[in-house]
Amino acid sequence: MVEPPIKNNPIFMEIVFVTTGLIISVVLILVVSKYKKFSIEVGKWFKLNAEK
Repeated sequence: MVEPPIKNNPIFMEIVFVTTGLIISVVLILVVSKYKKFSIEVGKWFKLNAEK
């Protein structure tokens, strides 16, 4: 099996690695912030229902 030249290029691999890392961290940040907003909304809803 012949290795593709892209795999042997360390600069390209580094760019791919960094890009993947950035995408993962951005997605994680978005998920966490969405989850925080969601949990705050749920908390408010529970408080309202508890007061009734």
